[in-house]
Amino acid sequence: MSVFIQPFNIQPQKGLGNFLLGTPVNLVLEAVRKANLKDVDIIFDDNDDIQPDSLVLDLREFGVRLVFDAFWQRLKVIDIHNLSKLELKHNDTHSSTFADLQAVYQHFGPTFAGHYDRQRHLYLLQYPGVCFGFQMPDAFAPTNPQDIPLHLEDGSSPPLQRIWVYFGSTFSNIQLRPLSSVAEYMEPMELLPGRGVRFSQRNITVDFDTSVQDLLSDVGQPTTIFFHRNKCNFLPAQGHSSEDSAAARSRASSAASSSDASHSVSSSPHFQPGLPVFTASDEEETLCGA
Repeated sequence: MSVFIQPFNIQPQKGLGNFLLGTPVNLVLEAVRKANLKDVDIIFDDNDDIQPDSLVLDLREFGVRLVFDAFWQRLKVIDIHNLSKLELKHNDTHSSTFADLQAVYQHFGPTFAGHYDRQRHLYLLQYPGVCFGFQMPDAFAPTNPQDIPLHLEDGSSPPLQRIWVYFGSTFSNIQLRPLSSVAEYMEPMELLPGRGVRFSQRNITVDFDTSVQDLLSDVGQPTTIFFHRNKCNFLPAQGHSSEDSAAARSRASSAASSSDASHSVSSSPHFQPGLPVFTASDEEETLCGA
């Protein structure tokens, strides 16, 4: 499923749309790569105004900054800094219906009074897991910190300009969302000795004899494919000549092609269908490596 399906659902304490707080950076980068986004910056910002020393993925096409913890490299804060570039909703209500402070207050309900951030020129109104920033000139900043300026002196309500989604009770107490909450990354697996593994959440069992086609059908496409080629080199034992090694290889080749009944496929301990044949004698050591 694409993580860029609009409108994006604001989920306090959890995430934005399919961007889940706590997700490792490699999974987010893989989703960005598959979406073929062009206008993306990866920044290490030691002066970030939200989380200093952060790894930031700036999706300028959507006006969203994904802030990752620099040490754990997991998504910590979602900063929506340009609301004109994407569609938002909360549950079934679109963001167009809570475009200013009064509408947000009515939609999300009462909360503690916010505070005016003079550096950003924003009035910050906080709820558990989400913080809203409203554009407000310094001249209109409330003098009483207990007041919530639903209306300015000119009668208008401060427009919504910025949203932060995070895990924590307040904007000043942002925490990493527990990794166990990221279901796609922490899916429980049950080991089946002598048989394989079972993905209990999806009720899928992968046996040792499962084909590639069945695996792709049950588990899905992998994010990355690595090709491994086996190369088998025969190394002569110390004190033996290369002629001895050549003779040993010749004997191994003859053993593989022999049609003698005593060395049939079913009875030979050194041969299985579809696998290479390795035969070692007391005159030689064999090594199979990558």
